[in-house]
Amino acid sequence: MKSKLSRRQWLQGTGTASLSAILGMSCRTTAPSGTTLQGQTYHIDPANGDDSNDGLTPSRPLKNHAARTFIGGDRVLFKRGSVIRDMLHTCNGVEHCPVVYGAYGDGPKPAFLGAVPLDSHEKWVEERPSIWRCTETLSSEVCNLVFNEGAFCGILRWQPEDLRQPGEWHYTGFGKQQQGGGDLYLCSDRKSVV
Repeated sequence: MKSKLSRRQWLQGTGTASLSAILGMSCRTTAPSGTTLQGQTYHIDPANGDDSNDGLTPSRPLKNHAARTFIGGDRVLFKRGSVIRDMLHTCNGVEHCPVVYGAYGDGPKPAFLGAVPLDSHEKWVEERPSIWRCTETLSSEVCNLVFNEGAFCGILRWQPEDLRQPGEWHYTGFGKQQQGGGDLYLCSDRKSVV
């Protein structure tokens, strides 16, 4: 009795499946709505990019990736040597046609540090002499404070009353991030604290 072959089995039998795997860089697929997806290659340069660019060439890169929605077949390439002070926000693509992330250019791999820049003096208010509170709502628990692009790290203190030396910090939200976070305090002798 002859069994009916699935489309996939038929394609594998004809060698077409192997060909599509080799040519997978220009992944075409059909989304559930029936529209055909053709992937693009996007270039991200957080230092010199511009979000008004299309990002389709290294000479016209985007600055940010987090607010964009990438579709199945897209390749998102970050400039080598870049430091991205955010987490990698990813899009899934569709079955058999993922969104692929990588790097372009020369130099070390891009670094995702998951850090939030708090260097603007508008983000701080002096609570008492030399003790500053961050006014920005933080999206996750504070693990460390890094000063001057990594030249110096802060020192965690367990109570706000223990803040005595510049660079010492305290965070009230440990273990409470699901309930809305906490306050970040820093000892500094000037307003441009971080």
